[in-house]
Amino acid sequence: MAAQTLRVLVVDDDHDTVDSTKMVLEIWGYHPIGAYDGETALALAAEHQPHVVLFDLAMPGLHGYDFARRLRALPTMHDALLICVSGYKQNEERAAEAACDIHFLKPFPTDELERILAERAATLRNGRS
Repeated sequence: MAAQTLRVLVVDDDHDTVDSTKMVLEIWGYHPIGAYDGETALALAAEHQPHVVLFDLAMPGLHGYDFARRLRALPTMHDALLICVSGYKQNEERAAEAACDIHFLKPFPTDELERILAERAATLRNGRS
């Protein structure tokens, strides 16, 4: 069985952030999916079942905390790695309560993200979730 490409859903209301992050993820060899709002992202998550979701906490409409809870409620998203991004350190505790696995401060550290995604991809290649 061929190795599966890591699917990463990027969610932010800032179109430039989504588009540039997707370009970086493609360069790194991953399969990025982008959404500019939480509702669209939930639909894409149900359809594409991403392995990792990288999202901004401060989105209009469906806020990041509620997005994370609703994402975790999807049957196929229980094992996904949820990485939230915010501009405030004090959001870290609330992010954990909302089922986020990792909380990055803006601007998020690309070297750390690259390491985390590589580890997740290796886990996927080895047949673990």
